Amino acid sequence: MTDQELQEMLAELIAAQKETDRILKASAERAEEERRKTEEERRKTEEERRKTEEERRKRAEELAEERRKRAEELAEEQRKRAEELAEEQRKRAEELAEEQRKWAEELAEEQRKWAEELAEERRKTEEAQRRIAEELAEERRKTEEERRKTEEAQRRIAEELAEERRKTEAERRKTEREIREVNKQLGALGNKFGSFAEGMALPSMEKILYRRFNMDVVAPRAKARQNGETLEIDVMAYDNGSRNEVYLVEVKSHLTREGIEQMLKTIERFPKFFGAHRDRTIYGVIAAVDIPDNLRAEVLKRGLYLARIHDDTFELLTPRGFKPAAFGPAAGQNGKAQKRPSRKK
Repeated sequence: MTDQELQEMLAELIAAQKETDRILKASAERAEEERRKTEEERRKTEEERRKTEEERRKRAEELAEERRKRAEELAEEQRKRAEELAEEQRKRAEELAEEQRKWAEELAEEQRKWAEELAEERRKTEEAQRRIAEELAEERRKTEEERRKTEEAQRRIAEELAEERRKTEAERRKTEREIREVNKQLGALGNKFGSFAEGMALPSMEKILYRRFNMDVVAPRAKARQNGETLEIDVMAYDNGSRNEVYLVEVKSHLTREGIEQMLKTIERFPKFFGAHRDRTIYGVIAAVDIPDNLRAEVLKRGLYLARIHDDTFELLTPRGFKPAAFGPAAGQNGKAQKRPSRKK
């Protein structure tokens, strides 16, 4: 496989990840927009109910004020009328005593008229009270109708909200299924790419381990089990001589900071799983197809050998002054890493 094909495969991985992020973002935006619309409908309904209550209260106050003013006007009219009548009676009694009969008749006529007027005023007052009662009843009916409409609207909103929640939940489950499917596809593609990188790295690493580090045994995919746990090493190499060294190789298609930590963790666990080599000095080697610039310096700073692909083979990157770290009990520091002079090329 050429570099161009490798880059295309990496591009497919990146595109799939972006599509997953886009699906998640779109689903979250749709859910947020539906929630915002529902909240706005609820707020409008509450505002309409408040306005209806306010109008009803103002109308009741206006009717009460009209009733109070009308009663005051009637009382004032009655008071004035009574004062006028009393004044007339006094004047007539003083000035027209001799015409008492005539004035008595006139007074009786006036009283009759006054009674008729009072009866008419009473009728008008009762008519006004009846109209007020009818208006109040109409207002109550309208208020009740508005309340019923408001409750109906709230019920519809609740039903629509429940339906939207159901649809949103269905969309969420669908999105989760799509994400799981994409992750499954990405995992399968990553496994294929990782196996390809390991297969491409093995011949090159065998040459480096045999010729550069003078190892006597090279074992790809070394695996050990202990207490139900497993430790697998992509490539392990050791010598049968006096140096008593072992090299552990981790192959990566794309190097990440987690990959570096995984290499150091493998070195730390190695003596526990491979007891026959527990007294050897351990060195770590990371072989990667794609190596970000910032992680290249990180690997070398940790004292790990670094190999990258060049012309379809892996070659070591050992800059001037690089000193690999020696790990394990045999390194003389209780299993901690220590630097040693680098080997000559």
